[in-house]
Amino acid sequence: MRSGKIASFPLLPTASNPTFLYDFRVFKGNSGGPVYFVQSNRFYQNTFEMGQNIHFIVGLVSEESVMKQQISGPYSEETRQFQLGLALVVQASQIKQTIEMLPPVAPEVK
Repeated sequence: MRSGKIASFPLLPTASNPTFLYDFRVFKGNSGGPVYFVQSNRFYQNTFEMGQNIHFIVGLVSEESVMKQQISGPYSEETRQFQLGLALVVQASQIKQTIEMLPPVAPEVK
């Protein structure tokens, strides 16, 4: 489990911004992992709300952002990838919309 920060703007509306960048140490295999928001004892509109916990899923990691560099020499070519520490995240509303497009599950016959 790691924490990070939202690294792109704007986030809303999700229909026209289906993905966003999230700044955290990303590794191969993180794809499909949930990104969620947690806040406790928040300060909102000059009021401190003690004991209130807010948490919800924001989206899922889709891919790791990398920068590719092509190096060419007289006898070889090489491509290097550098980790940027950013994940491309698919908004939760997009995932929900996709799930709602699935056909209904037929009831089990016993």
